[in-house]
Amino acid sequence: MKWVGPEGLHLTLKFLGSVEEARLDGIRAALKAVAARSGSFGFRCAGLGAFPDMRKPQVLWAGILGDQGNLVRLARRTDESLAALGFPQAERPFSPHLTLGRIRSPKGLRGLTEVYSRAPFTPPGTVSADKIVLYKSATGPGGSVYEALDTFPLNG
Repeated sequence: MKWVGPEGLHLTLKFLGSVEEARLDGIRAALKAVAARSGSFGFRCAGLGAFPDMRKPQVLWAGILGDQGNLVRLARRTDESLAALGFPQAERPFSPHLTLGRIRSPKGLRGLTEVYSRAPFTPPGTVSADKIVLYKSATGPGGSVYEALDTFPLNG
């Protein structure tokens, strides 16, 4: 398992893939407009899961509880605003989660599935979502490295 460090934990509203620098101003304008219409909200992590599933897990994640309505609206507004710039709209329903780790080898998966089936994951406290951050990510030998390009406060 390659665990995500605290600096890499984030809730993805929309993954854009490789983007030419010339498109960044349009993306920034779209995100600024979405943030201006959206208010801050809180959420909690609860439950563990895996993509694609726990039989053949590749990514271990924590689920999200709390103000699902505001979170789903924020993701939908983000998706629609960026679709107007030519980015493909999401094909699957929004599935809010925090990626905790990526599974590098099936070795030891039996232990993971046993822990998953026996222990609920509910860390204490609520996280306040009060901004959208436009990240640039690069994959290196130590995993993904994220660089914040811009931040847009949720002011709605």
